[in-house]
Amino acid sequence: MATLERIRNRAGVLVSVVIGLALFAFILGDFITSGGVFFNRSQMEIAEIAGSSISYEEYQARVSENENLQKLFSQQSSLNEQQMLQIREQVWQDLLRANILQPEYKRLGLVIHEDELFDMVQGRNIHPFISQQFGDPQTGEVNKAFLTNFLQNLDRDPSAKAYWLFIENEIQKDRLFNKYLTLVRKGLGVTSLQAKRAVNDRTSKVNFDYAVASYQSISDSLVTVTNSDIKAYYKSHQNDYKQTASRDIEYVVFPILPSESDVNDAEAWIQKALPDFIAASDPAQYVTLNSDSKFDSKYYKASELPENVRAWAFSKPVGSLLEVYRDGDSFKASRLVDVKMMPDSVKARHILIGLRSQSAEEREKAKAKADSIMNVLKRGGSWEQLAAKHSDDPGSKDKGGDLGWFPSGMMVPEFDEASFSSNKGEIKVVETQFGFHVLQVVDRGKEEKKVQIATLERKIVPSSYTTSQVYNKAAAFAGNNRDYDKFATAADQNKYTRRVANNLLQNDRSIA
Repeated sequence: MATLERIRNRAGVLVSVVIGLALFAFILGDFITSGGVFFNRSQMEIAEIAGSSISYEEYQARVSENENLQKLFSQQSSLNEQQMLQIREQVWQDLLRANILQPEYKRLGLVIHEDELFDMVQGRNIHPFISQQFGDPQTGEVNKAFLTNFLQNLDRDPSAKAYWLFIENEIQKDRLFNKYLTLVRKGLGVTSLQAKRAVNDRTSKVNFDYAVASYQSISDSLVTVTNSDIKAYYKSHQNDYKQTASRDIEYVVFPILPSESDVNDAEAWIQKALPDFIAASDPAQYVTLNSDSKFDSKYYKASELPENVRAWAFSKPVGSLLEVYRDGDSFKASRLVDVKMMPDSVKARHILIGLRSQSAEEREKAKAKADSIMNVLKRGGSWEQLAAKHSDDPGSKDKGGDLGWFPSGMMVPEFDEASFSSNKGEIKVVETQFGFHVLQVVDRGKEEKKVQIATLERKIVPSSYTTSQVYNKAAAFAGNNRDYDKFATAADQNKYTRRVANNLLQNDRSIA
């Protein structure tokens, strides 16, 4: 046994030596061939900020992290190009701040104390970002009890923890930046001498005489221009000849499209969610909370629906289910929420009592005024006089509040629903984002059968794995074809369409 133990010990040393030599040989070989990874790093550098190299991998990792956070916050499975553009810009600004300002913060001793952080989150000086995320939409006040409960339960929910860490990081960055700006502002001043000089520059005036000799009065034969004269003139007038740098490029596109696996994942998700969707007592709310598209409250007539949905919706009772089906780049399942006889359009008038602020007191005041106007109208009051005096809608107040005829879906949802569900002549008060409306439907168009549908949707989008596969393919193409001739040959061999973009400027963000 002792011998076996010595063999094991020596074997461990031997294995360590072998591994060490192998690693050394690998690194040396990579160093010798193609310049090695150490030299290839510069090929992945996208910027140098304050002497620090920024690699593509670092930049893309931060973009992916922010993308995932944005999906988490918005409950979206995918982001559009505009959202991604904003994320990339935000990441770039963060990199600039981190590399330019962070060293300054450290040099000046700027930090955020834990007591200061508490004050920004739960104290007397709540940070605006906290108010935005945890404030009451009506009053703007932060519900501190809810916030405390949220913080105490972070460890139970990884998504909530990631969400909070992001918020905490953002408010600290903002506070540090504002501290630095305050220091700069406090350090700026104007001396009395500078102020006096500025006043003199604006008020001093002089009179002078001058004479002009036209170039045309001198014969060209009397002047000899040498090459040194031309060079000297050019050097002293270089700014006169500057042009905005531009490029003409050829490029190929590697489209990021959903793979078969992505399609299967989307279908599996909606199939898994289907039992809960069927069992939901409020399918509209379930869709709002879980679907990739929010609940659509509009009532549709038969001609406005796809054929498969139309045949089901106009032949089944309320509560019926349309099983999972594919619609373009989405899988969907639908439940019939309501069936009504409704007009295509209505004629209505209103008096708008707008909100001056979002405080509870302002809302109560506006609501009371709207109720009072409604009661006056019900007793025979004049729409023309009341609208002209009280309405905050400049487009209709001088017409007795008349909005004319309008189809379903033209107005904001609350106003639209009230207009098309009211009887002719009925007067009611409706609240929308604009304030409180005293509404009356003056006339209704010809009625026909319409349906309201709750549709659970799962969009088919490329996964991060699919995206990375396409990126790897594009990166391999770029890495293997580093000059124009190789690029053109490889593109033609692979039957990639070579596209052309002309006159690209340095800060252009897109190609037409």
